[in-house]
Amino acid sequence: MAASRYAIAMLMTLALVPAAWSQSAVPSPLNGNRETPRLSGDTELNNLLSVDLGISSHFDDNALNDNQHKVSNFIYQFAPRVSWDVSRAHWSFSADSLTTISYSYNLPQYGRFGENLIVGFDFRPVRRLDFRLRNSFNRSSDPFTRYPGSNVPDFENPPNQSILGPPATRTSDQVGMDVTYQLGPHTNLGASGSFALVNYESSTVTPSFVQPDTYSVSGRAFVTHQFSPRHTSSLAYDIQRFTFSTSLGTTTHSIAYYHTVTLTPSMSLSVWGGPEYVRTSAGFLPQPIQGSWSWTAGAQYGWTHNRTGVTASVVRQVSDGGGLGYAVQLVSANVGLRQRLSRRWVASAYVNYNVNHSVSGFGNFGTRYFSGNASVTRTFTPHLGLTVEYWRARQGRSTGLGLLVPSDHNRAAVTLHYTFSRSIGS
Repeated sequence: MAASRYAIAMLMTLALVPAAWSQSAVPSPLNGNRETPRLSGDTELNNLLSVDLGISSHFDDNALNDNQHKVSNFIYQFAPRVSWDVSRAHWSFSADSLTTISYSYNLPQYGRFGENLIVGFDFRPVRRLDFRLRNSFNRSSDPFTRYPGSNVPDFENPPNQSILGPPATRTSDQVGMDVTYQLGPHTNLGASGSFALVNYESSTVTPSFVQPDTYSVSGRAFVTHQFSPRHTSSLAYDIQRFTFSTSLGTTTHSIAYYHTVTLTPSMSLSVWGGPEYVRTSAGFLPQPIQGSWSWTAGAQYGWTHNRTGVTASVVRQVSDGGGLGYAVQLVSANVGLRQRLSRRWVASAYVNYNVNHSVSGFGNFGTRYFSGNASVTRTFTPHLGLTVEYWRARQGRSTGLGLLVPSDHNRAAVTLHYTFSRSIGS
């Protein structure tokens, strides 16, 4: 398969990636980390096995994503989650599996099994050299359970999540590899690569504009130098290739300058930007290759103070179309907030706004998507808690698509969860 050839070719081209000052990590925009709000009391524990058992009830006032013929729906869900973390002197391993077993009152297509699995392996044979493998798999017919919670995969270019459609079964799988090498006391070199597949199964509720398969391959090579404990600069070259079942293909090349500033021990800011060349072809069709220059840029901010955690990011980049069958210029803005109200109460809020415009050159398409989420968690005992959540989602007006727009969702959920952890040795 073409997809397999892309994956093999990408893994063969991996070279070396940077770390940062002495033994510190690669700046998060370069290694693909998308920060989530943390509280000052949060700690990361190693060598731990955690199990979370959740029982929830969901209500959606527009489950078929059609404002003209709204259908409400109740979904009852059992969601066991298992997290396993092991850390040793030269390697570490983590796995996070969330399985959802759903029963839908009105719409059978929601009453299915779902799976979200994130696996990472880090190997450090010597002090200066580090290898990392990661995989993220998601299968679900419910758009609201794609990459649930705050466990976001560490990938530079994750699949586009900003197209909200009816409950068609969607499978997403992404695998990546990084190699890091510390060239000097404050200078590092390196590269990373990833391969992703997004597939929509055909069904009676799958919109006609949704294409079944999207393949993407990306690679990155960069050099990083930390000038001081607060300032780190990087120069990166990126290449991406998107292939669609529409026979369209898009390749991008970009060079970006990154600068990360540690403003305080609990506050950091990263900004980046540079030129980008986009080239699109129509497969075997007698269409000429079309190329154009554009630009890519972004910023990422994180702050933790006492009981409050804040993250914010904005990025402009070429991405897959989220199942639309062509590449898009994606502008995405995200803000996250966590607040510990008291010893037993924690509140969270997330806002996301995405704008997609086609870069194929063979049509003028575009969509807008907004989502907001707020939740409150009350812990009764160290193991038992209750979470109440509310989502507001809106698929904005589109251009050139058969979308039923605008499409709005109001969704609420109540979840009772029991959590326990056990140390598995140090």
